[in-house]
Amino acid sequence: MGMFVTLDEVRQIAEESREDLWHIAERNGRDVKLSIHWSAGRYESVFDDYHINILGDGRIYISTDDFAEVLSHTWKRNSGCVGISMCCAYGATTQDLGEYAPTEKQVEVCCQVIAVVAKALWLTIDKAHVATHGEFADNEDGLYIHEPYGPKNGC
Repeated sequence: MGMFVTLDEVRQIAEESREDLWHIAERNGRDVKLSIHWSAGRYESVFDDYHINILGDGRIYISTDDFAEVLSHTWKRNSGCVGISMCCAYGATTQDLGEYAPTEKQVEVCCQVIAVVAKALWLTIDKAHVATHGEFADNEDGLYIHEPYGPKNGC
């Protein structure tokens, strides 16, 4: 069902998904979360593991028109969590983001998407609600629902 959308359409989908997202999150004993990623792909490669993909030129692609749909973007944290990914970082390492480093346009649009979705879902933008996959992997949101497996733990 994937398609390109505007920021206003992202806002509308988030608002329409809000009630279901909160029910799912509360059933799991937590608040709604936004998980921010890089796809480890090229600028035009979109992945259905994320609700929102941001291409290298800043275009926004959604994999689903229901952000409450559970997609597999963040281990043990997919329920009640919206996955937002910049399509970039193919071949990246911790020392070098390579030829597919995030573009300025991607970073700008990613920030706009985070702001729009957080507002639509009544979320505070803080580490308890909005974090990168690596931060969630290391339980930096204060929830210890799995053993840490992120960059601060040698992974």
